[in-house]
Amino acid sequence: MKLGLSILSITIIGWATLITPAYAQDQSQNHHFLIVRYDDYSPRIPMHQIDAGEELETRLFELFRRHRARLVVGVIPFPVMDPEQQELDPLSDNTPPSWLSQPNEWITLLREYVHNGTVDPALHGYEHRRHPPTGYRHGEYRLQPYAWQLASLRQAQQMLSSSLDSRVDVFVPPWNAWDANTARALEELEFTWLSPDLNHAEYSGDQLNIAPQCTADPAQALQWIQKNQDLPGDVALVLVTHPFDFAGEQGETYFKQLEKLLVYVETSNNWQSVGFNDLPMLQASSWAQRFREAVTWDRAQVILHDMFDTAGVTGLIQRQPVFLMPQSFYDSQTWYWQGMIYVVLFFTACVGGAIAWITSRWVRSHNHLLMVAAIVTTGLLVYLILGAVQIVGTGYPVRGIRWQAIAGCAGVMAAFWIIWSSRQATASASTTRQPDQNDQNQPTIDSTRSVQST
Repeated sequence: MKLGLSILSITIIGWATLITPAYAQDQSQNHHFLIVRYDDYSPRIPMHQIDAGEELETRLFELFRRHRARLVVGVIPFPVMDPEQQELDPLSDNTPPSWLSQPNEWITLLREYVHNGTVDPALHGYEHRRHPPTGYRHGEYRLQPYAWQLASLRQAQQMLSSSLDSRVDVFVPPWNAWDANTARALEELEFTWLSPDLNHAEYSGDQLNIAPQCTADPAQALQWIQKNQDLPGDVALVLVTHPFDFAGEQGETYFKQLEKLLVYVETSNNWQSVGFNDLPMLQASSWAQRFREAVTWDRAQVILHDMFDTAGVTGLIQRQPVFLMPQSFYDSQTWYWQGMIYVVLFFTACVGGAIAWITSRWVRSHNHLLMVAAIVTTGLLVYLILGAVQIVGTGYPVRGIRWQAIAGCAGVMAAFWIIWSSRQATASASTTRQPDQNDQNQPTIDSTRSVQST
């Protein structure tokens, strides 16, 4: 199997050399945009004390101000302060108390940097409470009823906007998890931007702009930018950070990597550090359509990379940097990655069929064993497919190795059933011919008997 995939890999790599990335299609507008998110802003935990008492948030906000950069801060209006805290009901008539409406260092700091233009505030959930059951992807909004989502978003948006004296129309879902009901509620409340991840795309409209997380590593973001100097115009890269990224000894390294990224962007002729509302408003549905295409493109890369990792040929398929590219890029690239997936799956199914054919030669005289094998592989295929459906239902993507297993099992199952059916047909035809031959011999026997009796 691995040898076969290695041969297939060489074929695909040869094909890949004929395809050049469609980066440099239009550089007449060579503006590129870096958006940095800082999620989980709330007094759920004390401000991190670093450098002899300097607070992380103060240092972080000042870093962005000093480098003339923008920081999107995801704010939690009604954070869960205690795991045992009773869940709030946004459908009730009462608005719960929030730290945003009370004097404290968190709101004072946030207001200061929002008003001086450094911070671009975003809504980051209601309570930031995990709702889905065990085994499902973490999230506060995904799989929740539309009425609950609408009420909680309205209440949270009103609280944050009133506390900052500025309308907030950017939503960053907790754990990046959302669904079609979330998008519908955001449209109803006239939100402008949604920033999830690339796991799934459940929005088919064009009123909501979507720019997903591209990476959580500032060093990786800087490397991508430096190695891709020929990007077309209006490319965006969303870097996501959290308070825990800056904790401990590794936190200081993370902070320095982030500063290097901001310094590079500040001195770049092409890159700008912006908030979501600073991004250019292109033609209708442009950002939403980009997002949908980016999800398909990224998922194809992840699946293919997983397939080759499993086959032991890691490195032959290199994942491309995850920028949010123009529509023309996806039009020219997505088909290529999806085409390679279909080739690998077809090859895997053929290998499965060949294995079934070889196995059938060993049990040539035992058709009942072939039928048992066909039934078993059919059951296994159903199990694998139902498992894939369940994985999608929990909010996670299906890995490439499972798709390969489904394709291989389908090839084995089809071959077993075809071979078994063919042998059954042959045996039936043989049984049918035997009585016909006896009938043809019967008149001769009867004639002989008549002669003898005469």
